[in-house]
Amino acid sequence: MKKYFIINLLFVLLASSSCGVDSSAKAGTGFVERRSFLNLAAADYEKIDNNIRSTTFLIYPKASDLDGFEFNTATAQSWKGVKEILPYGDKVQTVIPRSMPSFEKSSQVIFTIISAGQARDDAYLAKQKAVEKLSALEDERAELLSDVKKELRSLGKKTRKKVCYYKERPADGEKYICQLTPDDVFLEDNDRKARNCEKFLEHEYINTNEEEKLELDQLAADCTTQLNKEQEINNGPISDKIAAQQEIETRNSQYRDDGKQVVIDILKAVEAFNPNVFLTTGAENEKGTDVGPYSRINFSKNDQGQTVIDEFLLLLDLGTNYSEGAGFKEYSLANGKIQDLRHYVRGPLETVLEFKVVTSDFTIEAELFESSQPYHGLRYVGDLIVRYPNGDTREGVGKIEISELSL
Repeated sequence: MKKYFIINLLFVLLASSSCGVDSSAKAGTGFVERRSFLNLAAADYEKIDNNIRSTTFLIYPKASDLDGFEFNTATAQSWKGVKEILPYGDKVQTVIPRSMPSFEKSSQVIFTIISAGQARDDAYLAKQKAVEKLSALEDERAELLSDVKKELRSLGKKTRKKVCYYKERPADGEKYICQLTPDDVFLEDNDRKARNCEKFLEHEYINTNEEEKLELDQLAADCTTQLNKEQEINNGPISDKIAAQQEIETRNSQYRDDGKQVVIDILKAVEAFNPNVFLTTGAENEKGTDVGPYSRINFSKNDQGQTVIDEFLLLLDLGTNYSEGAGFKEYSLANGKIQDLRHYVRGPLETVLEFKVVTSDFTIEAELFESSQPYHGLRYVGDLIVRYPNGDTREGVGKIEISELSL
């Protein structure tokens, strides 16, 4: 299978929207930009979460699949998100007219798929960086608040000793007029203890001697200082920074969803026009829920100390054009629908995952390359050949995202 860098297709499509290159000449293009990574050590595989985070198989339509095809975005907001996050977003077309040459339609569909995939990757990276910064800022704020709350607890022990004997309850928003000792007017039964600084500052003490007044004034000043610090922490610069990172996290979560929706839009439109399967998705574990089941992969060591895969299960939805209907179905080593599995090192920098997925309508041959990097975790990305019973073939791309690694 031929291998091309994504930059080849991007250069051609960005340079001219009327290029004369048929999609069949570009079908080997990777789903995301190729990167080189050192192979994982055997011990690293032990840190992998067995639940697969996300699986996507995309089959590129040929020019002949798109004769008479036309497209106009069904969810324009998602397409707007993809355009916003990509530096070349203005090149992503939201309309494919019927009059466009079929080879150009095919090129544009492939370009859209790749762009949406890049948008998802960029958004995920930005989101995870924001999550990391957010966690650090929240820890910093928690530490600052802890120091203030410690001081406030200490002050609260003092305020509770300053009993307020009052004559009558004040109107809303007014302070209690208090004495430190009861008499015939400020009755013993009308006592109020300030259990914390907030309550203490609702008291105004009268008829105190100089020493008592100095002590009360100092306690009030100390309470005010610590309460102001608490308010500054909760509403000041550090909280503004936290809010900014939360906004970045939310926005990029939406961008990632937008990228997924763009792929769904374009390929579902193709599938509605052509009775083949072009989009296959796996049960996702990306939201961090505890609801399953999920696709799974399990790495272990054999007797020779080599890393092997002893469980590989994909829950895949092949869509409404699949002869067995839409919905997640199991493809696994156990049921024989995943075959010819190989996980091996090729050359000094490449670890390869090869396998076949056997369905009722076609067989997917996958050759995916392992990568590991901060935030994205462990991923297998590469090329697909789809073989049909009538001898026809199509090419595409696949991505399996497995886990966050703590390497």
